[in-house]
Amino acid sequence: MLWYISGNISHDTAIQIVDQARSILNIKSVPKAELNAINAIQLSETHSLRLDLPVVDHSNENSGIVSYF
Repeated sequence: MLWYISGNISHDTAIQIVDQARSILNIKSVPKAELNAINAIQLSETHSLRLDLPVVDHSNENSGIVSYF
């Protein structure tokens, strides 16, 4: 499981945040074989790209945003 925490937060506080989130949300790791394949692409600085993908499970309230700067 990989967590990214950025900002003025100490190592110990970051660990506490992760431990609390995992406990409260009952987060479990997903086996690598069950993860979707990810392919990186290179975008030029003068272009933008929008991907519209169908939602497979309309009852799932999770969403994701991918930003490239």
